Amino acid sequence: MESVSEIKSRGYNENAVDKLFAEVLEKDTALAGLLDRWTAQAPAHVEHLQAFHAFNANNQDYYVDADQKASTLADSLLEQGISRRLHASRERYEEVTVPFRRTIEQHRVITAEGNDLVTLIAVERTLDVVETYQRQNQPDRKVLDTDVAKLVALRDELRTKLKP
Repeated sequence: MESVSEIKSRGYNENAVDKLFAEVLEKDTALAGLLDRWTAQAPAHVEHLQAFHAFNANNQDYYVDADQKASTLADSLLEQGISRRLHASRERYEEVTVPFRRTIEQHRVITAEGNDLVTLIAVERTLDVVETYQRQNQPDRKVLDTDVAKLVALRDELRTKLKP
C-alpha cells in the first residue's frame, strides 16, 4: 500500500483512485497479473465479435437484396414461390445463429460484471489508504478556531464603528 506521506505530497486530483490503485498493483503482483489476464482477453473477443457481425451483415444484406430482386419478377406465382423460399431460408439462418447471439449476450453480461468487480476492487483497495491519510493528516482545527475567534473580534469591533 502507498504510504500516507506519498499521498500527502501528491495531493488529490481527478484520477486519485486510478493513481493509487496503480501503486497498489505494483505491490500486489498477484492481483496485477489477474487484471492483466482479464484485460488481455478483450482484443480477441472484439476480433471474434467483429467476424460474427461481418458474417451476419453479409447474410442480412443478401436477404434484403434477394427480396428486392424477387419483387421485380413479373410473374406473381414465381415471385410468391421464391419469396417463400427466401423467408424459409432466412428463418433457418436466424435459428442457426441463435446460439451465437446467446453467447455474445452472455459475454457482454460477464464482461460488465467483471469490469464492475475491477472497479469495486480498485475502490476497496484504495479506500483504506485514503482513510489512513485522512486520519494522520487532518489539519489542526485549533488553528481554524483561533482564526474564527479573531474574525469575530474584528467583526465586532467593526460594528462599533457604525453610526448609531
